[in-house]
Amino acid sequence: MSHNGKYYVRKVPKNKPSSTLISAFFSKRQKLDVSVDAPSNDETECKPTDVGDNNINKLCDEIKSVTGDSDGANICKQSETVSVEVAVQTPVAMVASTTTTPLQKKVQLRETRAEIDFKPAHSNIDRRRFDMNRYTVNYPWLYHTSEKGYLCKLCELTYGSNCSDSSSMSVISVTSPFISPGLETLGTHPSRLLDKHANSTPHLKASKINAEVKVKIGLKQKMSVLEQLSMKNESDLKAEKERNASVLKKLFQSIYFIIRKKWAQTNFEDFVRFVASLGVEDIARHIEIAPPQATYLSVKTATELIELIGENIEQSLLDSLRKAPFYSLLADESTDEANKTQLSVFCRWYHETQSNFTDHFMGLVEVQKTDSATLMDVLHGFLIAKGIPIEKCRFVAFDGTNSMSGIRTGLQRRFRNYAPKSLYINCRCHRLALCLKHLMKTFPLLVEVDEALLAIWKLFKYSPQRFAVLQDVQVVYGMDKLMLIRAATTRWLSHGKACVRFIERYESVLDALDQIYQQKREPEVFGLRSILVQKNVVAMICVLSDVLKPLNHLSLYLQKTDVVLCNVEEKVKATVTDLEVIKETYLEFQENNQIGDQLYVSRLSELLLIINERTDLQRRHRGHLENLDIKAFIKDVAVPFIDSLIGEINDAFYMHPVFDAFRKALDPSMIEANASAVDLQNHGKEALTVLCGHYGEPGEDIFQGHVTRCERDLDPDATEAEYCAFKHQIKIMKRMKARNPQPSNSNEGDQVNNLLSMFLKVSGDPVLQESFPMMCKLLYLVNIIPASTASVERSFSQMALLKTPMRSRLSCKSINAIMRINIEGASTLTEYELEQLVQNFKLAKDRHLSL
Repeated sequence: MSHNGKYYVRKVPKNKPSSTLISAFFSKRQKLDVSVDAPSNDETECKPTDVGDNNINKLCDEIKSVTGDSDGANICKQSETVSVEVAVQTPVAMVASTTTTPLQKKVQLRETRAEIDFKPAHSNIDRRRFDMNRYTVNYPWLYHTSEKGYLCKLCELTYGSNCSDSSSMSVISVTSPFISPGLETLGTHPSRLLDKHANSTPHLKASKINAEVKVKIGLKQKMSVLEQLSMKNESDLKAEKERNASVLKKLFQSIYFIIRKKWAQTNFEDFVRFVASLGVEDIARHIEIAPPQATYLSVKTATELIELIGENIEQSLLDSLRKAPFYSLLADESTDEANKTQLSVFCRWYHETQSNFTDHFMGLVEVQKTDSATLMDVLHGFLIAKGIPIEKCRFVAFDGTNSMSGIRTGLQRRFRNYAPKSLYINCRCHRLALCLKHLMKTFPLLVEVDEALLAIWKLFKYSPQRFAVLQDVQVVYGMDKLMLIRAATTRWLSHGKACVRFIERYESVLDALDQIYQQKREPEVFGLRSILVQKNVVAMICVLSDVLKPLNHLSLYLQKTDVVLCNVEEKVKATVTDLEVIKETYLEFQENNQIGDQLYVSRLSELLLIINERTDLQRRHRGHLENLDIKAFIKDVAVPFIDSLIGEINDAFYMHPVFDAFRKALDPSMIEANASAVDLQNHGKEALTVLCGHYGEPGEDIFQGHVTRCERDLDPDATEAEYCAFKHQIKIMKRMKARNPQPSNSNEGDQVNNLLSMFLKVSGDPVLQESFPMMCKLLYLVNIIPASTASVERSFSQMALLKTPMRSRLSCKSINAIMRINIEGASTLTEYELEQLVQNFKLAKDRHLSL
């Protein structure tokens, strides 16, 4: 017998006597002796055959006679075919004992009945312990039932547990053995059998069908959810959308309020904490709603809301800029708190909503290097990304550095290659501040004054203990506790204020230095005090206090966003006149020994007395002091200094011929109110020729072999014809302005010679606009000429307030959004803007929130 002989099944033959049947059926397997007509080969499988009805009845009668009950007979009657499993364990035939007593037969019968109760009718059980979990991990489709055995759930779901078609049943049974009726054992090699079924064609087909069914079921479930949402009450859904939109509007309004109001306040801490954390509690506190209603606002969402507001403002600016016929570009670079170089870009054009020509913030761009080639590439890419046509640029305003103002390879030269009609304007505020810087070469005393003012500011700025001493001294003198101002020649306004503050607190500063030196005997304090008691240094600070006052007025005027360069000429002349008045006052003091109290030089005698009558420390060094002759100082130093300053200002405000032509041709101040027709006929001819030569001819520029051409902006013949008639309109407008003067609180320089009012008059009247189209273009061009880059410098100040050491990692996109809200945003958001923001928030991506 082979090792598989235990699974072989043999049938009880029909021709054996009944006694043999009873002993073979009820005896134990080890003692069972059944004579079977079978082949001699032990490994041959004997197929079971049916037992006749007569033999079954005889068998039941034998069981009843031996046991005295009908249990065994009933068991046999339950099946029409009786099969006996004979486990052949040895090749030796086992012979049943013929001397079995009735008691032994009864015991054997009960043991056999117990085996029959726990065996199926065709028992073929694998008696090894089988771990189902071991195979279900690798074969998830396998499962087992006590009735059917091992089955494949995929095949059963696809083909069913029973097949009515016998042909299909035979095919499935052969190739897919885990379909009805199933298998009770997996044999000695379950993995082979399971792999065979997993790779069979019916199983693969069933897997594909079930996958498609799962997809359909998922879609069906999703559609059912959508159907349920659609079946929701429309009124409730509408109310929910309105409620969510209202909450969003409050959030937008709250964020806008925080950025606009908190930014401008002195206490900036609330706003910077909000920017750093972007938390829900701050927003809920400002919009006055319960925190649970705002809990869905995460850090990412709050940042998204800020960026949406900034994008909405930017889009409105870009829409207006793209419609403009011309514009000007202003740019400058600076380093932020993260040591990154940022290029700030502004544009100037006529904004229809604001009805004015102003500078508008377009954005910050991070640059790696500050050479002219890199800056040009960054500017060009920025304008293309924003959809701003670079060929429409007519004026560019930068500072005076070589990389910006170079006439051969500077930024303004490279930019002109993209826009041949563009003209470079050096920032007039920078040039005004450099006037004193240039005079340091001629007057070395200015260098010593500048260093002394900066050193005294640092002494008290970076030492709280020393500053406390200065405050105590000011309290003793009955003065307000003020801090000294930082002075530098390149700072536009603080230089003059620092000189004035030093003169007003001169005695307090000297007393504070004496007290500090007596405490620690520090050499640097003694050296600084020795410089401050030099009489020529104090006298020069008094002169600067008088001279820098009119320069500060001019600088403030140039920093306005609506200033036109052609109107600056009148303001410069007024500043020069003020300097001439100061010089004349100094000369009168030499003759009469009298000077007005409005000048700080009048306090020089008092300051010199303070120097002579100081503390014991000063008395020890009194012999080293030199007496100062005030008249000689004014004659030798003050008057020449003012003359040199006037010359520097005239050179700094020299205008390009095209700019000067704009002023002479269109400025109403150049025309007399009572001018005759002959005077008007010859007025502005040369200036108009210069303008027609620049804007009336096609432009062409060649830079490093690259040629750029552009069309002309004006028709020379039409321009000359219109100008002859437009001069009379200028005269009429000037007379009307003279009859109806503006209030006294109006801005200086913007009364009669207001080129903006002329443009608004011509463009607002359809008849004049149709009659003078070329003049309307010239008025547009003259109003977009920037006078300075003060707007760019102010943006750097706001960037420094926002990007602090605690928030040095803010993204450039967030910084641009916040700065755009503060610089370009209105006081509040309108209802239309809020609706637009809600729609943009809704369309940005898929939202769980109903809107």
